[in-house]
Amino acid sequence: MSDAIELTIYPDQCDSFGHLNQASYLALFERARWEVLRHSSGMDVFTRNGVWPAVRKAIVEYHAGVWPGDALRFDLEITHRGRTSFTLKQHAYRKSDGAKAATLECVYVCINQRQEPVPVPEEVLTGLAG
Repeated sequence: MSDAIELTIYPDQCDSFGHLNQASYLALFERARWEVLRHSSGMDVFTRNGVWPAVRKAIVEYHAGVWPGDALRFDLEITHRGRTSFTLKQHAYRKSDGAKAATLECVYVCINQRQEPVPVPEEVLTGLAG
């Protein structure tokens, strides 16, 4: 499991009811993944390896509300590794009380420039593991 990443919620990420909306959640989960890579193998790990992770499936579960000014702590773990794919699970927790706010499970397929599936480079998994 990677080290936790903390991100603060801003009003423009919230819907008309004042809470963090689903589109913003996806963007925050993605930003947290990039932060893990930035702190480990580098954000250019895909370019260096000639692959790109295409999302095959994403499942989000929402557990608790989040509002502007809340800080979320994101963690990430690799739960499955196939030959050309891998599955990541991320959790978002409210920093103020530790409540689980949301969970994302995402399946990625590594593809090359011709958009063909290719083996997952070890450096990619090492980078995501933090």
